[in-house]
Amino acid sequence: MKNNDTISKIIFSKLFSKLSKEEEEILSEWLKDDNNKKLYEKILDPERILSKSREYDTYSAKLDKDTINQSFRRLLNPKNRFRAISQYAAILIPLVVIIGTLLLINPFKRVVTYQELCNTGSSPSIVLSNGDKMDISVKNKELISSIGIVIKDTTDLLACALEQDHNKEEIQEIEILTPIGKRMTITLSDGTKVYMNSGSKIKFPTKFKEDSREVFAEGELFFDVTPDKSHPFIVHMNRSKVVVVGTGFNIRSYPDEITVQTTVSSGTVVFSSENLSVNLAPGEQSVFNKISSGIEKNIVEIYDFMAWKEGMFYFNNRRLEDIMSELKKWYGFEYVFDNEVSKHERFGIELKRDVPLDKIIELINSTNTINIYIEGRVIHIK
Repeated sequence: MKNNDTISKIIFSKLFSKLSKEEEEILSEWLKDDNNKKLYEKILDPERILSKSREYDTYSAKLDKDTINQSFRRLLNPKNRFRAISQYAAILIPLVVIIGTLLLINPFKRVVTYQELCNTGSSPSIVLSNGDKMDISVKNKELISSIGIVIKDTTDLLACALEQDHNKEEIQEIEILTPIGKRMTITLSDGTKVYMNSGSKIKFPTKFKEDSREVFAEGELFFDVTPDKSHPFIVHMNRSKVVVVGTGFNIRSYPDEITVQTTVSSGTVVFSSENLSVNLAPGEQSVFNKISSGIEKNIVEIYDFMAWKEGMFYFNNRRLEDIMSELKKWYGFEYVFDNEVSKHERFGIELKRDVPLDKIIELINSTNTINIYIEGRVIHIK
């Protein structure tokens, strides 16, 4: 009879792959013993594995093949084996730890869904001038109103407004942040309305100075500026700024992107960075390169760059690399491209932003030009 070390390796191989003819013969001989057969059936019981797999998932990443083999050898030791068979629960705990790891490759594995990979659910937050941070929610409504900010509603597009007649003398610098998967609007003290996309932030005073209106922004925001020729409205971004009087425009300045985009929907703006500047009219866009410090001016379709404000994803013949980057900002998942070619595939997609991620993945996969799948907790594209 083969020793326990050999048998443990064969059972381990059985779970991972097809056995050789010689291994099948060894296993068959070993299974002629009723006690061995009972133990083997428990090891391969799919219902038991499914019922316990979720509980032991956290351990699976810590186990390697040597650890698993050692566990098998302990179970197959005659002294331990008969005790294990008589004590059913004692068997299953180490077995499920083993099988939890094997679930990654067995046909009855627990499938990780795309929604599980999404990092959404946080609330927008506000940071006060003293550094205090709190969620923007109904729970904190009274505290937030004490500094002159009113929560207008708690729908998908959360809205806040600064009270124009707030009697508090002290002017505070406030920073508002939108988390992954959330949008919101802010009405500033001058009536200017700001739409904030996912993963964005804006810093502004509770009351503007007498000679100008200045804010600091990061991420993607749309400004509908209240006209006031004597008080220019200035948006500061990464090494650049936009100066306007009264207009509608979109800025995009994420830290992980090498460009800063400014797109105008109405009125005119002046985009500037260091010693360069460009005037923009409706339908025009400036693209500032953070690396080269150069500025391009383009004529664009406004909706392509402002559909997010209406709660839409809109990709018009966009590269998959750009699409995945945009989806990550909204859903908060991790992804990798398995090859360079896939990055440059182009797609046209228009969907509401409340659609589950798996529906978008299904849509892209249905073209049969790309294969997107989950491995571990990372989305792979090839």
